[in-house]
Amino acid sequence: MKYLLVLLLLPFSTFSQERHHPLVPKYGAIFDTPFAVSIVDTSITYKVVIDVTEAPQDPITEVNQIYDRVAKLMNLHAEAGVKEANMNFVCVIHYKATTSVLSDEGFMKEFGKNNPNTEVIQLLADHGVKFYVCGQSLIARKIIDLPLNPNIKPIHGAILGLSHFQNLGYALMN
Repeated sequence: MKYLLVLLLLPFSTFSQERHHPLVPKYGAIFDTPFAVSIVDTSITYKVVIDVTEAPQDPITEVNQIYDRVAKLMNLHAEAGVKEANMNFVCVIHYKATTSVLSDEGFMKEFGKNNPNTEVIQLLADHGVKFYVCGQSLIARKIIDLPLNPNIKPIHGAILGLSHFQNLGYALMN
């Protein structure tokens, strides 16, 4: 029986177990999965709206893992053969994640440090991700007067943004 198990696992031991970043560098690392069947259609545009609500345990020093997950989503699509031009991803940010939208200047004023999310947001924006922040959350969290990351645009409200993009055919990812 144990020999059968070794024979079954042998084909999977030949691929690299090192993570890599086929599209977005530094974030969203993925493993090679040559054993996986392809389920994507590389000829269509993938439209996803990501509901960004959570913050890390220490939002003053840690990168929001939702942004890393968006990078992973992009890297997985790229690995599956989807061209960057066929990835149309939007982040709608609100609730606990709202402070992640501040520029380094705004974050410095509020927390005395640079924003740990600046780099990942810039990399995602460089690869076409659009970012919107809930105006209601900016007001409720009392950060309305602080400068935002230039990649992030305020909208009336997150639920309005989420319903808008879903009505345009975007899949919702929480």
